[in-house]
Amino acid sequence: MSTEPRWIFADHTSVPGGGELALVRYLQATSLADVEVLTLEDGDVWNPLREKSIPVTTLGPANALRTQLALRAYVRRNRDAVFVANTMRMALLLALARTRRTRIVYWVRDGLTDTYMSRAKQLLTRYVTLPRIAAAVANSQWTAGTVTALEPAMPIRVVPSPSGIDPDTATTSPRTLPTSGPVPIAFVARISEWKGPHIAIAAVDEVNRRAGHERVHLTVAGGTLFGENEFRDRFLAMVEASSATDYLGHTDDVTGLFASSAIMLHCSVTPEPFGQVVVQAMNAGLVVIATRGGGPSEIITPGVDGVLIEPDDPTLLADALEALLDTPSGYSSMSRCAVKRAADYSDDTLVARLDRSLRELSQIQKRR
Repeated sequence: MSTEPRWIFADHTSVPGGGELALVRYLQATSLADVEVLTLEDGDVWNPLREKSIPVTTLGPANALRTQLALRAYVRRNRDAVFVANTMRMALLLALARTRRTRIVYWVRDGLTDTYMSRAKQLLTRYVTLPRIAAAVANSQWTAGTVTALEPAMPIRVVPSPSGIDPDTATTSPRTLPTSGPVPIAFVARISEWKGPHIAIAAVDEVNRRAGHERVHLTVAGGTLFGENEFRDRFLAMVEASSATDYLGHTDDVTGLFASSAIMLHCSVTPEPFGQVVVQAMNAGLVVIATRGGGPSEIITPGVDGVLIEPDDPTLLADALEALLDTPSGYSSMSRCAVKRAADYSDDTLVARLDRSLRELSQIQKRR
């Protein structure tokens, strides 16, 4: 008789962020036998799972007390399942709703530092969430370090997020820089100040100012989430003032954008926990210029398969862009190596690692 437990993957939102998209990719390919999704908010992001007959249960939206009561009842009905919290908020709610028998694994996708959350949230994470979960999976060594800084005894596995990488569909030959016209550059991220789209625009404008003509042209893709309207307005004003920047808004065709681009900029001003889009761009043969720290520093070998620079400095980014544009042979070599490096993050490999890690961690009961 199989001893495989039921697996309930819990997420509080239906907004298609990186964590939600990675979860959908994972559940479409996992070898775990009995899985379902628990969410507080239904939406189209979960439709691919329904198409594979993976159950999706929605408890909300409702007021906070009603949601917590419904979650507590749900946890008790499913006391023998292993719960995998896919977000920080869901990890806290499950920690509050658990019984003595409940097994919770926290799939940590954000840094547990004051850069990513308020002081109140950090205290709740440290003193409520982490002591009540059994184990964790982190998307990078950097993310894992922020967990163990708060809870040194936490059993943890590091597995990068599935990013949609299939080596069989990767670029088969290295890219070359265009020999005429402005070089197309992509920036793909949420339009948030910490993601640094304003730095990308400033750097592109600086390269063109130095050249005296439009040497590079930037296309920005990404939506605004979590009520960041003030920064969005400042960002849109920068786009309007730049003659070399287009803004697409949210796009589902990132593959098409990468196909028409040569370079991708990743400008986070604080460490990026992992950086799915970095791996996706490398898989398409783009050379990525990213800021040091977090996941990008674990993915990119500087000068071999990409470029790393210090964060929050448009001048440094402009210098790195010019150096890359001035060495076409170096660009092609990095493009070739980027595709090879991206293959290390294939979904097949990561799904197998996640399956193995979750099965191992499911044997651990709560520690307190």
